[in-house]
Amino acid sequence: MSTNDTMLEITDLTVTFRTASGPVTAVDGVSLSVAPGETLALVGESGSGKSTVAFATVGLLPDQATVTGRVRVGSTVTTGATAQELRTVRGAGAAMVFQEPSTALNPLMRVGDQIVEAIRNHRRVTAGEAKERALDLLRQVEIPTPERKLRAYPFELSGGQRQRVVLAMALANSPRLLIADEPTTALDVTVQAEVLDLLRRLAAETGTSILLVTHNMGVVADLADRVAVMSGGQIVETGPVRDVLRSPAHPYTRRLLAAVPRLVVEQPSADHQADDERPEPDDGGPEPVIALRDVRVTFGRGRGAVHALRGIDLTVAPGETLGVVGESGSGKTTAARVVLGLTRPDAGEVRVLGTDMLHGPARRHRAVRRRLGVVLQDPAASLDPRLTVRDCILEPAAVHRHVLADPQRRARELLDAVQLPASVLDRSPYELSGGQRQRVSLARALLLGPTLVVADEPTSALDVSVQDNVLTVLSELQAELGFACLFVSHDLAVVQRVCHRVAVMRDGVVVEQGPVLSTLVAPRAAYTADLLDAVPVADPDLQRAKRERRAARARGAR
Repeated sequence: MSTNDTMLEITDLTVTFRTASGPVTAVDGVSLSVAPGETLALVGESGSGKSTVAFATVGLLPDQATVTGRVRVGSTVTTGATAQELRTVRGAGAAMVFQEPSTALNPLMRVGDQIVEAIRNHRRVTAGEAKERALDLLRQVEIPTPERKLRAYPFELSGGQRQRVVLAMALANSPRLLIADEPTTALDVTVQAEVLDLLRRLAAETGTSILLVTHNMGVVADLADRVAVMSGGQIVETGPVRDVLRSPAHPYTRRLLAAVPRLVVEQPSADHQADDERPEPDDGGPEPVIALRDVRVTFGRGRGAVHALRGIDLTVAPGETLGVVGESGSGKTTAARVVLGLTRPDAGEVRVLGTDMLHGPARRHRAVRRRLGVVLQDPAASLDPRLTVRDCILEPAAVHRHVLADPQRRARELLDAVQLPASVLDRSPYELSGGQRQRVSLARALLLGPTLVVADEPTSALDVSVQDNVLTVLSELQAELGFACLFVSHDLAVVQRVCHRVAVMRDGVVVEQGPVLSTLVAPRAAYTADLLDAVPVADPDLQRAKRERRAARARGAR
């Protein structure tokens, strides 16, 4: 192909990293191309090499990397390019949108200053002209009240707004190639849908090519024209997105697609629906493990006050899993923090394991917390990097001053329960993969035999196959040990798979709750229907139909 036929051309790219234990080949002979205006999705599990390919494209690999092969962006060959040549390419040639906007943005600089800096690094314009361009970019990426957001710091913005700022910075110098590395992983489904719509519109309006790096097959179906599947540093399958997703040729692609959680869209059978129903305590059932009554939480005072919870009622029965879903800012994590005693409500009643957690002696509350297990969203942040895996698992016993008869045996038993080998006990958390760390977190949560496990977005950052494994382990352990679970998530397909009931939250209010299948198959609330239509599915035609339904509802609302 000539340079006019492709915006990006990678030929026989191999990347090897020097490590203490010897060389590791992360990318092995990869060849691919992206045409002008085309979106190519590069998919695969963690460790497949897809992000390494993206970083190699614009020369962002560390010094420990040895690169062979050829990469061309536009008319510039970036392999072996000088620092000045790479700087030029990273301006108008190619730009990156990173996975986590909070790490891509400087927390000490205002949003407008960061965009202005990105512009003036590559263009000879005045500060005033750069500021006007920054304001136009914020409007282009549909940031509300852009004049105000220009003066805001990143921490004052929501996750979706921060990702839009990162996108605005990437578009600052009108790049011909946009490299998006997991751009929607940390976003809830409605914000994710908005960002994907924005990327699609920008690509159509500007003719920008997109290299989309992702493990989310629904995102691939929604945005990509073609898809390349990576495994073990090699491309194992490539082709038009409809062909690959509907009729995958390679066994690895088929396994990857089989692991994608899918929403059930049919009405549940009468028998299944009956099994899904669980008696409420008022109906003569057992005392609930969690009972929140008219709970209200407000952060701040006066005009700046944020009403995180506006009088919610939630119950969880023994052995039951309640899924709490909603967008960022809906109040679902605040509700979990109230249950854990990390946030004290302004009003209402909080009973956990039959104990009033707002009144009574502190020793009684400590006794309740000893029977709680917690699994957080980011195991890399929740596991102490200074401890071994063994010490991480045994940490709750030390915190609660609980003497175990045989701590070492208990740690091995828990690792076996979460399907990890005992050989990881003496390793540090940073030596494990994301899925392995999350299973260590689950083992730690189960150390003291909890009656209740609170899981806050426990699989949101995991690959689909690793997520599938973690969810399977969680379900099997709950069936074996009988603990109840409060499962906070924005992934409705995951909630439908592991939960008995679901509560849908918006702006601090529970808008709908009920048995998980009947609620998510036939929602009563319009907001729940919007959430369901925002969930991307791994089928281009179904995804287009969902987009059209969302657009039609949006037009009707105006």
